[in-house]
Amino acid sequence: MNMDKPIVSVELNSFDQRVAVNGINYYRNYLIENGYPTEDVDSLLLKIINAPARSIRRISDREAR
Repeated sequence: MNMDKPIVSVELNSFDQRVAVNGINYYRNYLIENGYPTEDVDSLLLKIINAPARSIRRISDREAR
């Protein structure tokens, strides 16, 4: 990883994550059919699939204390 470039993060709910995975996989299949390399798309797809879920704390949870 090149440390000169900033890291960009995107928050997705489960539906948006599935849409992104399906879209990137569709593009990957297109690349395979046309004989293009897929290494970069593969790594992006795995990053999205393996992205950790983050729990969201709500303000209402703290009011009960």
